[in-house]
Amino acid sequence: MRIPPEILHHIAIYLDYHQHYQCLRVNSLWYYSFLPAMYRVIRIVTRRQLKLLLLYLLQHRPTNELIREIHLRKTFESTADGGRLRCVGVTNEEVNQLLSCCPYLEVLEFDAGLWNYLQPDKLIQSKHIRRLAPFTRQSIYQVSTRQFNLTSISLHGSIVSQLYASNELFTMLTGVPLLKQLTIDSQQTISHLILIHHTDIEYIHRILPFLEELNISGSIQLVMDKYTDPVQPASAMRRLKIRGNIPARWVYYWGLKYPHLQEWDMDVNYLLGSRNTDRLNTPPISASELEHLLSHLLIHCPQLRSIKLDSLTAGYYMTQSFFDTAQTHPSLKSIRLTHQSPYNLIHRRSFFKLLSKNGHRFVTGLGTEVMGNDIHIDSMLGDLSVFKQLVDLVLCCGHPFYDCAINVILEQCPQLNSLRIRSARLTVQTKIPFNHPLKLLHLNSIAFTSSLFHFLSAHCQQLNHITLYECYQQSKENSINIHLPFHHLDSLIINGLRLTSQDHHQFIPYAKIMSMQVDGQPLRWYHHHSNHPNPAIRKLNEKRSKMVSDYYQNTPYLSAITNISKLKEDLSFGRISVICQSISHWKLLCNVNYYEY
Repeated sequence: MRIPPEILHHIAIYLDYHQHYQCLRVNSLWYYSFLPAMYRVIRIVTRRQLKLLLLYLLQHRPTNELIREIHLRKTFESTADGGRLRCVGVTNEEVNQLLSCCPYLEVLEFDAGLWNYLQPDKLIQSKHIRRLAPFTRQSIYQVSTRQFNLTSISLHGSIVSQLYASNELFTMLTGVPLLKQLTIDSQQTISHLILIHHTDIEYIHRILPFLEELNISGSIQLVMDKYTDPVQPASAMRRLKIRGNIPARWVYYWGLKYPHLQEWDMDVNYLLGSRNTDRLNTPPISASELEHLLSHLLIHCPQLRSIKLDSLTAGYYMTQSFFDTAQTHPSLKSIRLTHQSPYNLIHRRSFFKLLSKNGHRFVTGLGTEVMGNDIHIDSMLGDLSVFKQLVDLVLCCGHPFYDCAINVILEQCPQLNSLRIRSARLTVQTKIPFNHPLKLLHLNSIAFTSSLFHFLSAHCQQLNHITLYECYQQSKENSINIHLPFHHLDSLIINGLRLTSQDHHQFIPYAKIMSMQVDGQPLRWYHHHSNHPNPAIRKLNEKRSKMVSDYYQNTPYLSAITNISKLKEDLSFGRISVICQSISHWKLLCNVNYYEY
């Protein structure tokens, strides 16, 4: 069957880099259909890549018109105290060159700190630019004095409280009347609490009539004033994300304000509440009003298809009345319950029973923990098996010797994309008869055996995000093998990984030697050197790599390393061996600062 090029081009928008590459190799029709999409989004992680891009743009001008987004991404540099982010620098001359060579560029993202060195005039005035890096105090002045075609603005950090206190926020927003996405994140502590009244929200929608997505987070206290005028609907709004202290009465307001809302994401931070702010709100709603709170939202938002709510608030708001209304709602497809901390999980008692009885059609994400009568993981998964749409699962097993069979979890949850497990001994009992769609695995305070990654390599071929925090491998070997030879990893985060003896009586420090082999290329060796004047991950030179390689192959070469005392000491703690097809981002840290048990 021949698929029209127009359809192939549309499909290409939703594919990642590796899927693009595979499609290019199908035939000539697919090659020329998918090639433009390869240029659409460009991500730069080093200055060298940026210079190569600029050189390419000067030599291949016909393809420059295909570029729509350029992202200068931050990269992570591991250090002994946890690491630091390094941004890709860019000059005014380079920015102007990007704008002139890419006439249809819509998105240019870079580190917000670079605004201090850039001249934003030409950048903001570019005809097709729709989204830029989060604005700072220096750059926001350009927006507040004129009108521009930006459709997305992000404000992060202290600038939020500064603009809000001086009423400059609303003045700035009047300069971007076409705005469709607004993100406000104060990223500050409770000492910089920002009070946002419902009249402020009303004014934002009055000056931004095309706003489709609103994200507000940080030290935010929403205040509902008494109002008598009818609520004017904001018909363009589709997505709402709120983080802060949010009184329940705001849910009623959103139901009336956003009749075409499609995605609602709310995370209530109860620590931000205080006596001084509580008195600013209208009296708390009654128990009968609370019973029908989310039902009101569903009734007034018939297009609402996704609800994301923190589990503590969900326990208050998701009542039998809500689920009764949800059964007949025309659009609701997903309910995802999030967790503010590893311990803010859903106990498998009254609310869990209500979820499993009425929400099994909708719940796509939740977290729960082992109870006293859960002798085996099967007893927990029996309760979870009713959630047929589950894609995000958090399990807190609570004990380092609680056996948790990962194959049982994946068999009971066949659609799982994200799995987080805390405090358990992860085992592999049998193989599973299918390729599981798992993409993210986060292990926290987990004991495992060498068979774990053999299992993941064979049965989780889409796995591309792995995080190991305070984990240890039970083995007599001197190597922790993370061997996924056919996997394209987007991220591998290791923070505190070590070997341990079978009897658990001998404590072994964290492994600080790592070997990495990507796509069959020569092995590269790294050392987490914590005693160096500038502690960081050090790539070993050819001579030291040969010494270390011979050591782990039991070759008598150790005498040559006697003058490298720290490296010699760390060799005995074992190594981490990583083999994969490709890897975009990785970290090796040894700064675990708390103990689970």
